Amino acid sequence: MRRILHILTRPDDSLAQAMINLQDDAGHEVVCIELHDVDAGTATDADYQVLVEEIFKADSVQVW
Repeated sequence: MRRILHILTRPDDSLAQAMINLQDDAGHEVVCIELHDVDAGTATDADYQVLVEEIFKADSVQVW
């Protein structure tokens, strides 16, 4: 099983959601991180640490 990370930069992206659903239905481990919910003024080093860790754990990274 592949681990696929989706980094979402826009809310309600129908193409991204369709791809996420297809990959999930195919049995892949799908992880989503929503960057559009993060205010640049309130983001912490810990937030970025989690993002970097997820990138290195993933077999594939897709940014929408």
